[in-house]
Amino acid sequence: EGLLRGGQKVMLSVVPMRGWKRSMWYDQTGLSWSKPSPNLLTFQSLLAYAGTCLFEGTNLSEGRGSDKPFEYIGAEWLDNTGAVKLLNAIGLSGVTFEPVTFTPGQKAFHGKPPKLTGVKLNGIYAHVTDRDTFEPYRTGVAMLWAVNKLHPDKLVWNDPVIERLAATSRLKTMITGGRTPDEIFASWAPEVSDFRSRSDKYHLY
Repeated sequence: EGLLRGGQKVMLSVVPMRGWKRSMWYDQTGLSWSKPSPNLLTFQSLLAYAGTCLFEGTNLSEGRGSDKPFEYIGAEWLDNTGAVKLLNAIGLSGVTFEPVTFTPGQKAFHGKPPKLTGVKLNGIYAHVTDRDTFEPYRTGVAMLWAVNKLHPDKLVWNDPVIERLAATSRLKTMITGGRTPDEIFASWAPEVSDFRSRSDKYHLY
């Protein structure tokens, strides 16, 4: 028995799935790919999305309108070679960074032109090399950190959007305040540990 909003009672039955394990990736289920969102063209885009979607809260392109949305981010003014050097030096698991150029274009499925449509951009390609160890949110945060470190005068933050995506104002404050990626990652470790300990008992799989 459960409750709906307003206190209305309902009878709720949870039916466990068969043939699925928590360790499985989508492409291991035997199901064909169906875009969960128009810009998530491939499974690779989806892997990166959980981190690079943070760039929706900035004046950089998050790769919409390119062949690799959310795997690419970029701007006309971005020193992508310098950013890639900074990022690869961090040593994040399961990902390497490569400089690219791309020009966002409007596709048939776009309701409006993507950010920076028609502009040739200097980009960073987050190339996932091991999805089992890849951590997309750390990757997105590190990419934001690198862009801010190189271009604090050109990176423009859309505060309401970035705070909604990060669920806190702390991320921007730490990045603009000069904290290192390791310091930023460490700041959420106690909260993650607490969530895992409280949520484990609710997992069916």
